[in-house]
Amino acid sequence: MILKRRRKQAALRHEVLEMWPEAGPFDQFQLMRDREDRQMFAADGPLGPVIGNVFRTLNPSQSVINHAAGYQNVFDKLGPMRVPAIVHSAPDHGLLVVARPDGTDVGKLIARPQKDGPEPDEAIRLAAGWLRKLHDSVQKSPARIGMENLLRRHAAWTNEGPLKAEIYRLGADLADLFFHQTKFHKDYSARNVIVGPHGVMAIDLRPTLIRPPQFDVARFLRTASGHRLSRPYEGELTRIGVPLDVCKAFDDGYRRNIAQDSLSELQLLIEMAQFAHEIEPMSRLELARRSRRNPMFKGQLVLLRQIEAALSR
Repeated sequence: MILKRRRKQAALRHEVLEMWPEAGPFDQFQLMRDREDRQMFAADGPLGPVIGNVFRTLNPSQSVINHAAGYQNVFDKLGPMRVPAIVHSAPDHGLLVVARPDGTDVGKLIARPQKDGPEPDEAIRLAAGWLRKLHDSVQKSPARIGMENLLRRHAAWTNEGPLKAEIYRLGADLADLFFHQTKFHKDYSARNVIVGPHGVMAIDLRPTLIRPPQFDVARFLRTASGHRLSRPYEGELTRIGVPLDVCKAFDDGYRRNIAQDSLSELQLLIEMAQFAHEIEPMSRLELARRSRRNPMFKGQLVLLRQIEAALSR
C-alpha cells in the first residue's frame, strides 16, 4: 500500500511539472488526497509553498473554472486573509493551484494538541468563526429542502436499523419547514481549515452554492468528532452520540446554537450512514489495519459505534 502510494505521488509530481514547468524543481512534494475525481498535492518550490488539485472529472476544465470561481468569490467577500490566493490556473490541464497557508489544520490540532498551538476547543471555535463569516456574507430567502430527494438518494445504501430509522424520522419532522439559505463551502472538514499566525484560512473551496448552513456545520462536526475520538474521550455525548465538547465549542465560535439543530443532526447521520455503507464489506482485520494507519478512520469508527448505541436506547 505504501509503495503504491509512493508510485502515485511520483507520477503526479512528474505530471504537474509537465503541466506547469515554471513551478519546478520541487524541494518537497506530497500527495495529500487521492480520489477518483481529483488528486490533491502540497509542494514547495521556487514559487513558495502551494496546494494544488488535478481534476479527473469528465470535464476537468470546467471543474477548474468552477473551483477558481469559488475561491475568488469568497476572496472578494471575506478578504485576502480568509482564503489563499490563486497561484496558477490551467483549465486545459485540469490544474488549479493556490498558496499554502502557514499553520496547522484543525484536524491535527484536535487529534494531537500542541504546546505552541491553540487548544482543541479553541481551534474548533476559530473554525466555527470562519464559517460564520462565510455564511453571513450571503443570505437568501428561506426555502424548503427537497427532503424526499435527499432521503431517496441515501435509501439504497442505508442499512435497516436505528440509524436509518432516525434519519427518516428527522426527515419527516423537517419536511415542511423553511430553512435559511447561505453561501456554502461544501467540504468544510476539520482538515480544510488552517490556523496560523495570521489567522484562520479555509482551503478546498468548491463551486459556490447556496444551501442551509447546517450542511457545512454537519460536515465539520463529523470530521472534528472523528479527530477528537481518535484519542480517549470520557466527556458527555449528545442525544445522537456526538462528543458534547465539540458541539459546545462550535456553537461558541459560531455564536449561535446550531450544532445540535435537527437539520445538523440529520445531515451528520446521513454522512455517517454513508461511512457505515463504505466499511460494511471490510473484514475486522481490514478495519483494524486501517485504524492503526489512520487515526481519523479510527475516530470515525468510534463515532459510528457511539451513534448506533445512542440511537438504540
